[in-house]
Amino acid sequence: MRRVALRGMRLPAVAAVLALAVVLACSACTRAQPEAAPTTGQHTMKQEVSIQLGMSGQDFAIALGREDARITKQPAGLNFYAIHWPARLPGKVNVNHGVHSFSLNAALSVQGVEDVDRLVFGVDEFSINFGITPADLIPHDEARLQVMALLKRLQDAGWKQNYGLSSARLKGRSSLQDTLSLDARYTPLFEEWMALGNSASWELQASGVYMELSMRRDSDRMDPYRPGAYLMSMTLKTEEAKCRLLFDEADRGNWKEIWSDKAKQFKEWRFQRETQARAKGLEIDTQYQDPAILALKKD
Repeated sequence: MRRVALRGMRLPAVAAVLALAVVLACSACTRAQPEAAPTTGQHTMKQEVSIQLGMSGQDFAIALGREDARITKQPAGLNFYAIHWPARLPGKVNVNHGVHSFSLNAALSVQGVEDVDRLVFGVDEFSINFGITPADLIPHDEARLQVMALLKRLQDAGWKQNYGLSSARLKGRSSLQDTLSLDARYTPLFEEWMALGNSASWELQASGVYMELSMRRDSDRMDPYRPGAYLMSMTLKTEEAKCRLLFDEADRGNWKEIWSDKAKQFKEWRFQRETQARAKGLEIDTQYQDPAILALKKD
């Protein structure tokens, strides 16, 4: 069992980087014919799991398969639950969120976090690593179309474009200036897709759940006329988890009481950034409204 050393690390990006390394290591190989599900000892690993934010750590471990789940309990107070599938035989993840539910194929791993000091909130963050397709290599334009198709499926299920509270609301092609927060409603041209560099991200939200969808690709396979190697990652957070992390640790316990002051600060920062963006000729989505903070409406 591995120990995670730092309390502040919640679903670290290094997990996605390591997963990408596995994909790249396999990309030179020819995919074998369909195999039987992998086994751990005499136990067959679950190839399909269903998860939901807010479920208890115990229920999450059961959903992953008790014998498959890697459970890392930190002395600092965070429990990590994870399952990993081999690249040759990826899994399927069903994310349950009412009418906004969806599934991801070609999954390589799922990880969840539970705070032992706040067990009432259950697992409040998931990280999923998956391939665009089961194939190790994929033509760049097909990758572009597949990612756009995934974004469309999510939006058809009610997931909406989301901007950081202090971020400029860059719209359409203008969002290409900030590859950490692209407009999910905009389909980049192939040339724009190739110009994104090694990574790009989109943010969406639906009924109190916040999503960050990220694309990473091998910098050594960027020839537009040859296949590339891609890894997708998705982070899902409850509203409570997302909002708490906007504050210093000392203030997280009473974030609701001091939210209005923080919101004013975010509004000022956004105004400054949008003023700078307009000066550069970038388009701002002035029709966009930040989603209501549901936890504040309940009080």
